[in-house]
Amino acid sequence: AAHPLAKLLVLLLVWAFSHHVFAGLRHLALDMHLGVDLGTARLSGLMVLLGAGLVTLAAGWRLSHEVDDRIAIGTGTWLVQRA
Repeated sequence: AAHPLAKLLVLLLVWAFSHHVFAGLRHLALDMHLGVDLGTARLSGLMVLLGAGLVTLAAGWRLSHEVDDRIAIGTGTWLVQRA
């Protein structure tokens, strides 16, 4: 199992990357003059935060539920992690 601080670092990087992607899509829409009124702009900002949060939660769930049986790619052998 990976060190908890390493998992935390991964989650922080996932949040930063997903937030950057969603905010970039938001700004692309704003550049095309979509959602420029105040209410829609605030809603799209909230959607960026919620989207990045959901992606991070999904990554956290995946990190906490590691698969026990794995195939070593290229070797054709099975690796079994013991609990």
